[in-house]
Amino acid sequence: KLTEEKTALGLGWLHGIPTVALRYSITQGARQSLYNQYSGVCRIFFSRALDGLPLIVYEDGRQTRDFVHVQDVVDANMLVLEQDAANFQAFNVGSGARMTVTAYAHAVLEKLACSVNLQILGEYRRGDNRHSVSSIDKLGRLGWRPRRPLSVILDDFYEWIECTGGIPPQVRDAYSDMRDTGVVLASS
Repeated sequence: KLTEEKTALGLGWLHGIPTVALRYSITQGARQSLYNQYSGVCRIFFSRALDGLPLIVYEDGRQTRDFVHVQDVVDANMLVLEQDAANFQAFNVGSGARMTVTAYAHAVLEKLACSVNLQILGEYRRGDNRHSVSSIDKLGRLGWRPRRPLSVILDDFYEWIECTGGIPPQVRDAYSDMRDTGVVLASS
């Protein structure tokens, strides 16, 4: 990704074509795929909770992520399209807020008023970062800031689930597939 970003920005600069690279954090909200078993923690946690299954949290649950609303991402895209000061630069797009996966799981359960348990098995997914939180200061200097907190992300995603008739039952949970193929491993 970094090579592609540098190539695009360099070619844009070389040929005088305004080019911007945006690095998205974990983007969530309405219209997120309900059919893809690998579509992310939002769909996975909602799906499991609505089915009455425990939420599986990898590692110790204290790894951190940065969740951003899809409309905030749209706003960032529009800003860099309209501001020449963004040309030939790369920007992180996220909430800038650090949240543990366990806190995220509890927020989903609270949103759904659900009493399923969390399972923290000490397993990990091969290749996962321990912490992944974006610095959004550079984009902030152009006047952008995220305006929608996690509660809005969860509200919008839940509304999306309800208006589409629920998470499709034919979509299998990815957990067992990832264990079977060696993507999810037990901690040693």
